[in-house]
Amino acid sequence: MADPSAELAKPSEVAAPPKDEWRRFPDDVISICFSGGGYRAMLFHTGALWRLHQVGLLPKIAIFSSVSGGSITNGWLALKWADLTAAGASFEKVFVPGIREMAHTTVDVWAFLKGVWTGNIPAQVAAAYDRVLFRGATLQDLPAAPAPMFVYDSSNLQTGALWRFTRDYMGDYKVGYIDKPNVPLSVAVGASSAFPPILSPVVLKSPGTFRPPTPPPALQDPRYRSRIVLSDGGVYDNLGLEPIIKRARTVLVSDGGSPFKTQPRPCGFWPLQILRVLFCEDNQVRALRKRDLMERYKLSAALEAASLGIPALAMSQQTPIDLHLTYANIDFSAAAHFARLFGEWLLNSNRPDDVDILKVDVPIDATRDTPWRVTRLSRRRVYWPTRPERVALRDVGRLGYRLNTDPSEAEPDSDVYVLQHEKKVSVTPISLDMTSRTDLYRLKQLIAGSATRAKVDVKKTSKNGH
Repeated sequence: MADPSAELAKPSEVAAPPKDEWRRFPDDVISICFSGGGYRAMLFHTGALWRLHQVGLLPKIAIFSSVSGGSITNGWLALKWADLTAAGASFEKVFVPGIREMAHTTVDVWAFLKGVWTGNIPAQVAAAYDRVLFRGATLQDLPAAPAPMFVYDSSNLQTGALWRFTRDYMGDYKVGYIDKPNVPLSVAVGASSAFPPILSPVVLKSPGTFRPPTPPPALQDPRYRSRIVLSDGGVYDNLGLEPIIKRARTVLVSDGGSPFKTQPRPCGFWPLQILRVLFCEDNQVRALRKRDLMERYKLSAALEAASLGIPALAMSQQTPIDLHLTYANIDFSAAAHFARLFGEWLLNSNRPDDVDILKVDVPIDATRDTPWRVTRLSRRRVYWPTRPERVALRDVGRLGYRLNTDPSEAEPDSDVYVLQHEKKVSVTPISLDMTSRTDLYRLKQLIAGSATRAKVDVKKTSKNGH
């Protein structure tokens, strides 16, 4: 199951997992996530889609998942899908005008003013979406299979789980699911973009018949199903990764969220302090999601893929140490070239026995013409931790690290030596069989001999004790 909280949930809290999530192998499809970030994200994702359309990749995407501002783009995309994928369709003429009109519409201010009068701010937001883009469309007006699946993610404030709106179902793994929901698309997008506390919550009253019919033991209160209280999808997952991270072999992420802004002196006025706390919590959610996504593409992820029989490539590009914790603009074109080069070899060639993974390390100033060399895995440690500088234990300290660049400590045929000292691309074949190359029979004799001596020593000690 993709949802980590679902994996840790008590059985008494689980109604049913999404029917499309119990899988061991991901489908060989392309998916894309649209992050939150308001109108900025809406426009950012429009640019990403425009480029995908230009290179012919847009029709190949099988799942679109979105949260918050990304759901505005995703909702409009679903309604324009047939027109966009028609032969000779112009993205600029078919898709852009609606997004441009939405960007010229002030939603939050007028929704707040009207909502204060009517007592329902989220309804005013949904009405604005419907008036400008969706024109009365419901989830049942979304494209049916074999068209892509469009997912709009919201956060269930009652269960603390991710609530999903799709054409086929809506719900979460705790409260259950409603098949073929006839919810207005504007309401689904409004729930996904209901940024707290002003635009939240969106309340679904008597939404429909759930499956399974009987709720889990911990959620027997009828209000869990009769009145669904939803907030911005970014409260739970600001990248919209959960619905697709285990379903698709290829995952694209369009992140239009703004970088977190530091403040040397946060405001002490409690309403602004609460808002600052919300921003900090949102930053943590995004950081954890990004870290999880990046970890899936490191060596550990390649090992997992290889264990499933998938040809695996673990790519890494060396960068300046002072840029490791920054959002610096780094040129990865050389790494992309070598990823394609060795990736195509993995897919199209007969790999020798015992080569399950290629670990490729690209030096800091590499170009497409940088030589490469087959290496072995070094036993040497490259990064060493450094203690934090602080006077007292109460001082905030952060563990650092230093880079060991002494060539005399690296094996000449190793990945570390070739990368750091020869400045070449290192290509290291790795096997899932990590058994030591020692003589196994001799090892057994050594262990058996030690065990026999240990038994004798124990017997002697017991006799002396008596």
